[in-house]
Amino acid sequence: MRRPLVLALLLPLTGCGSSASTPSDPTVPFVGTWTVTTGTLTAACPAPLGNQMQKLDMGQQTITKATDGSLSLTILPGCNIILDVAGNAANLRMTMPPQTCALSFMGVPVMGTFTGGNFTVNGQSATFSYTGNATLGAIVCPVTGTGMSTKGSPADGGAPTDSGSSTQSEVGPSDGP
Repeated sequence: MRRPLVLALLLPLTGCGSSASTPSDPTVPFVGTWTVTTGTLTAACPAPLGNQMQKLDMGQQTITKATDGSLSLTILPGCNIILDVAGNAANLRMTMPPQTCALSFMGVPVMGTFTGGNFTVNGQSATFSYTGNATLGAIVCPVTGTGMSTKGSPADGGAPTDSGSSTQSEVGPSDGP
């Protein structure tokens, strides 16, 4: 008689599954090394500099997860921006003052200030864009960057990388943004 009683008590515990499942980490699709398949960085500077454009093709972008759940995106050598994930898009975290970093523009060190940006993932592909200003002394140049990336590094032919990677890498040539 004891056996049916024990089974009757255990049955509710082994039944229909649990509603306390752990939600998946929304940063997983983003984290890793990405290769820019096509991209440009354009600065609209005043005369005599004028418009400047740099190709970003085959540059590397690295995305790591921060302890607060945000993402750090390396967009240029030594230049990271912080993004917040919302579905399949990660958007520039708006801060006061705005996010800044030192970068190289046409071989000259400038201060970049970011006013917008996003990185949108669709499987192993992504699109990105960012806007802001590059400042050198009194010269201010509005800057836009746009492009498409594939998960993986140029060295491995763009093969998918481990989504748990935390390696920092560079984007594009070291002589420009």
